[in-house]
Amino acid sequence: MKKHSSVFLSQFLVSHRRILFFLMLAVGIGCGLLIPRVSVITDMTHYLPKTSPMKQGIDVLTAEFPDLEIDNTIRVMFTGLPEEEKRPMADALSGIEFVKSVAYYEKDPLCEDGTHSLYTLRIPYDYSTPQMHSVRRALDTSFKNGYDMIYSVDDPSGASDLPLWLIGLAVAFVVLILLIMSASWIEPVFFLFTIGIAIVINTGSAFFFGRISNASWSIGAILQLVLSMDYSVMLMSRYREEKKAAVHAGPEAAMACAIRDSFPAISSSSFTTIAGLLALAFMRFRIGADLGFMLAKGVLCSMICIYTVLPALILRFDSLIERTPKKIPKPKTTALALFQYRLRRPLLVLIAALFVLTLIMKGKTDITYTVSKKGKIDSVFPQQNTIILLYPTAGEEQAAKLAAALEQNPAVSKVNAWSTTLGKSFTTDDLNEVLPSLASQMHLTVPEEAISLLFLSSGKTSMTPAEMLDTAGQLLKSNPLFVKLLGEKTISVLEDASSMMDDAERLLRGKNYSLMQISASLPGESEETFAFLETLGADAAASFSEPYYLIGNSPMALEMSETFHGELNFVTILTAVIIFLVVFFTFRRLAVPALLVPMIQTAVFLTMVIINLQGSGIYFLALLVVQGILMGATIDYAILYTSYYRELRTSMSISDALKSAYDRSAGTILTTGSIMILVTFVLGYAFSNPAIRQICHTISKGALCAVCLILFVLPGALAALDSFVIRKPHSS
Repeated sequence: MKKHSSVFLSQFLVSHRRILFFLMLAVGIGCGLLIPRVSVITDMTHYLPKTSPMKQGIDVLTAEFPDLEIDNTIRVMFTGLPEEEKRPMADALSGIEFVKSVAYYEKDPLCEDGTHSLYTLRIPYDYSTPQMHSVRRALDTSFKNGYDMIYSVDDPSGASDLPLWLIGLAVAFVVLILLIMSASWIEPVFFLFTIGIAIVINTGSAFFFGRISNASWSIGAILQLVLSMDYSVMLMSRYREEKKAAVHAGPEAAMACAIRDSFPAISSSSFTTIAGLLALAFMRFRIGADLGFMLAKGVLCSMICIYTVLPALILRFDSLIERTPKKIPKPKTTALALFQYRLRRPLLVLIAALFVLTLIMKGKTDITYTVSKKGKIDSVFPQQNTIILLYPTAGEEQAAKLAAALEQNPAVSKVNAWSTTLGKSFTTDDLNEVLPSLASQMHLTVPEEAISLLFLSSGKTSMTPAEMLDTAGQLLKSNPLFVKLLGEKTISVLEDASSMMDDAERLLRGKNYSLMQISASLPGESEETFAFLETLGADAAASFSEPYYLIGNSPMALEMSETFHGELNFVTILTAVIIFLVVFFTFRRLAVPALLVPMIQTAVFLTMVIINLQGSGIYFLALLVVQGILMGATIDYAILYTSYYRELRTSMSISDALKSAYDRSAGTILTTGSIMILVTFVLGYAFSNPAIRQICHTISKGALCAVCLILFVLPGALAALDSFVIRKPHSS
């Protein structure tokens, strides 16, 4: 029954190929029109689970401070700027269209180091908007001439549209590899056209599933290309074999048989890939589900296009394929097959030993949860780590004590809260110290005599800003000397100060919660940073009776570090079990998945060990992606070789079957394996986003490990387990 259904399906796909081709082409055009309308999320906090304390804190922050706007920033650093030009430069930068304000504090070590001057531009627009690009053009055209200036766009997500040249570079590498490994000059065009339609359908269809992450948007198309190109190569190889057999009535019959015979290998390969990627959906941190679903959908789209688009192209241009032949490199595998056969038992022991050794050693690899790009400005003025503490408004007194303690911490640069600003009592000396810089930024003049008169009139030794404002209002009505000392411009500002105070208070105190902003000279992620956060959390817990919340990149990294290892182990086991079952039902022999699954998992562990030996950590998202892709995709190569070996063993000896399986599968494995290894390696350097770059390079290293194990260890292991792998083997 199963054989009859596969025959019917293959004949249906061939006989209706023209209708199916134009149907998929129409779907591709429709999805292509939707691509510009796909919404992309650059904020990783969007994917925090609802049970996450930080996610709950963000919900509280949104409810309590609906008017709070966190501006995006561009940092601008000048070298050797003359003293008399520093303040005018701040004014000039403020005049750039779309710049909301410029932060620059004279004599402040966060802005001045004697040689360099740092200005922070606040822009109320997203980093990818035309307004932000306009600001960058103004900096490039109006401020670099005559000045030693550089600037840094502080986009924590590294989000950017995928440039056309990058897509072109990826396609160029794929074409080069396919041209080398294909038997016809025209075949790569058909392969790329088929996968191209699948990529367009997958990307455009994201519109119907809501928003997608920046990671999925940035690398989804490239990963879909490298993950599913082998399906095209596998179908084409089968078609050539069927035509050479010379038992068919023509190309259509050969294609029907090629579809039928390749379907088990292609479908099982795609299902293992899809299963490995969908396993990411079981993570609490929903970025795994976003990326896994996007790539799994892409693999499914590719498989559908392989059977609906590619057959129509091959049959329509079959004569052109015949007229454009070329030689393909054929690795000599006789010696390698003999080596595998003779050392089959030691190779089986080797893979078992590698699995255990890498399982132990991979635990020494650090897993990181934030990746930042360090520029020249960071070497002079390290970017401040901003942490937000939301605390109950009823606990202002305890918050004041906590803020005072934080200000004594050498790692803390600044604490901005009610108790340190509007709720703080200033003495005459305090005011004389901070007011000149503030007045200078607003182009005001506030003489010390006016400050002395203000305190003398109040009869107090210290006052909060609100008390100062009330006292100043009374003096403006009753004391001509005070009016004369301040001047008209300062008086005008004071008259508007009441509403400004109200606005400022709404940014610090909500109905139930208040906000404390802590700027620290700490890395985004380190043992020192996590220790600081744990101490801050313990002090906050002791200070407030009601819940408090920590918000920021570092609190998110700490939170993830506490749960990620357990989740990773769960996802690893789940992926292995699912793929084990898929492979088992494909081959119906327990020994096959028992060999293939641990072997590919060894490639994952080996990748982690290599990264550790290189002296770096592995980004958590890169680890998740390489886990899903290697377990789901590179096991395809192992399935392909195993399928040929089992098929050939019914009529050949073990050594002959090893060699013939090499001859039939090595081309496909080397072609698609090279695409995955080289394209992700080279393109990793093209991405400015360090997170995406590490994901690409991790995939490249992992794919290299997997291909090496499949080509140089798997055949011998299969031979060692021959009686368990083959049902009715040919006599050896």
